[in-house]
Amino acid sequence: MTAPTKVLIDDVPVELDGPVSWRQSQGVQPVQETFYLPLGESVARLQAISSSPVTLTIQSGDGPPEIFSRLYIVGFPPGPDPQIQGVTLADIRYWFPYSHIRREFNIRRATGFKRLEADNQEVAPVVSSLWYAAYSMRNPLAAIPTKWSAREVMNEVLSDVVRKTGKTGVRFIIEGDAMSNALPVEDLLLDDPGPAAVARALSYMPEAGMTVAADGVIVIFNKAGGGETDVLSDIPSGPEGPFLVRGEGNIGFVTNEIIRPRAVDVLFTRAVEVRFEFFSEGSFSDADRLRILENVLPIPDFNLNIIPDPVRINPFESESPRRPYIAPAGTYVQFDDAINSWNADGAIPILGPLSDAMIRVGFVPYMGTLAAIIFADNFDGASNWTSRVAAIQEHYRTTFRIPRRIMDAVSRIEAGRVSMIDQATGTRTPSPVYADYCLVPSVKYYSSKEGDPNLMIYGINMDSYPGEGIGALLSGANHAAPATLQVIDPDQGIIHVNFVTESLGRFNTIYPSHIDNMPGGDMAQTLLPSSLNPFGGKSAWDMLPATRRDLIASLKKQHNLTTVMTVYPAAPNDDRSLHRIRVLPGDIAALLPPGGRQGLQDARGPVWEARVGPGLEVARVAWFDDRKAETERLLGLRAGTPNLSGMVMNDGDAGSATGGASLKAIARAVAARIYASMADRNEGQAAVPFQAGMRIAGSIEEILYSTKPDGSTLARLSLAEKLPDLPMLSFLDASSRAIILRQPKS
Repeated sequence: MTAPTKVLIDDVPVELDGPVSWRQSQGVQPVQETFYLPLGESVARLQAISSSPVTLTIQSGDGPPEIFSRLYIVGFPPGPDPQIQGVTLADIRYWFPYSHIRREFNIRRATGFKRLEADNQEVAPVVSSLWYAAYSMRNPLAAIPTKWSAREVMNEVLSDVVRKTGKTGVRFIIEGDAMSNALPVEDLLLDDPGPAAVARALSYMPEAGMTVAADGVIVIFNKAGGGETDVLSDIPSGPEGPFLVRGEGNIGFVTNEIIRPRAVDVLFTRAVEVRFEFFSEGSFSDADRLRILENVLPIPDFNLNIIPDPVRINPFESESPRRPYIAPAGTYVQFDDAINSWNADGAIPILGPLSDAMIRVGFVPYMGTLAAIIFADNFDGASNWTSRVAAIQEHYRTTFRIPRRIMDAVSRIEAGRVSMIDQATGTRTPSPVYADYCLVPSVKYYSSKEGDPNLMIYGINMDSYPGEGIGALLSGANHAAPATLQVIDPDQGIIHVNFVTESLGRFNTIYPSHIDNMPGGDMAQTLLPSSLNPFGGKSAWDMLPATRRDLIASLKKQHNLTTVMTVYPAAPNDDRSLHRIRVLPGDIAALLPPGGRQGLQDARGPVWEARVGPGLEVARVAWFDDRKAETERLLGLRAGTPNLSGMVMNDGDAGSATGGASLKAIARAVAARIYASMADRNEGQAAVPFQAGMRIAGSIEEILYSTKPDGSTLARLSLAEKLPDLPMLSFLDASSRAIILRQPKS
């Protein structure tokens, strides 16, 4: 006859009239059970040692006992009758909530300045210079403090929690494979009770779990390492497998080759750089017209009968119909159409019809042409020339409309470049503006140069646009104009160029092109040295030498502008507008934990399509002047399939600070997460005859030891229904992970 089960607390026997149980489990919550003893000397002995750790011994029959050490008596509840006393035991995790952890790890700070990280500053990414706050580093007093790793954070937090329990002799270990795919610790602020602090530290080790072993040691182990296989193999077995208690569940090995996808296609949003051009006059090929901007302005009139100009640069790309129509205030129309329509509505009193030449002359300082239009408006109260002049001054050669065919093919436009990013903040480099311009000195400049005729300049023409013709190649020799680009109406594709003057106030005006016939000559004869008005009330005409009085200063007739913006293709209206990367099972085997590789090569399911949102990363298609046709094919502006080889800046195997996180690395990480969730594995719950030495490992979530009415003891194993849900970041390479997390350089 088999001997009955014995249960002892230290050397005090436990009453076995009812069920008795104890558990091993993973997680931060404690194991806590109540046992019952006859009231008397046994209870008194336990009460006397209640402040010290005790042991719980379970012995089934004549087999070796299982001894659970370093348990704590946490209460003496009443028993089911007056002669029975309850004793509640718990493991060390019971005391975790008594502590509160306040720690900071690897806290980042911006130094307050920007730096450029390339020789060509016009196209270099602007990167915030960041550092880590010294107090949050591992050795803050060192000359070069070092970052905390996930293992070190876990060690610090557990040390603090255990110390604050006040219990001596408590040890913990972090098994080596528990650190597989540990995440970098960034900006971690812990201000939590002990259990929450430990759980947050564990979150940086996605494969790790925590348990308390039979000897009372806290163990951080790998839940995805396949450790459950070793435990199951130790269960006595016969020809049909392990001896499982009939009627108490089952544990079996599940294969998933039927549903495991034969490949994973990862789909990314494309962010495509496009170079746009504006030319005030000229003829272009049909292909080049597709990226030509229109200079537009919002109609200031309450209603205006728009009569389209019969001659325009880009007629078939205009938003305006080719027939007359009524436009309410605020409607954007091309300048040629506005001028034609205003003249049809009534010429300027005294001055006659408005023309582009009149506008260009009016922009030149001190010429007064636009002021004359406003003055002439007083002679005709029904006209609206004052508001029209204000709209001209605000939008002439600075407000543009993107061609309709491009706007019809994209979902969004941005005034930035995606091929270069700020590694620290994740923001894109602003769109550069290349356009010739003219700097006009301020009164401050003239007053500082008074008395030196050689420095009394009227204006400075500055070059920015590369060359003269359409499509001139951009290079490091081209300097962007001091201007910012802004999208003011994303639905209509309206953008605006804001010229920015320098902060010292020496030049307070920038005009949107060169000035032809710049006034000059003997400047000293036209200036009043003692006056802050440099031209003494004279006009630019008065500044022309007598030999040049046949010339009139004006903005240059031919004006070119180019910029590089980002668009997000939406056509064709299916997944062809997305960037697709295919991942095969063999591509990600090395990324998976041992438990996640089971059956990986046996995949018979359909291809799995996984979408990566633009908030994480996009396929960054850079603009190359010599490959503009491929970009136009990508947008559906040319026939044929685009060849994007070498154009997707983050399509390599590893990320870069300027090109973004690696798409291939992200795709493999996404696929690895899918395949890991479909690995062949043991599943289920079952009871086995009690034996000493069983432990929490791998996917085993709980082992429940319980006595049966006949006095025997069973061990019930509960396995996780699936492997840990590992985050995508845990499968990424260090460089791509650093870019996504915006880590400063170490």
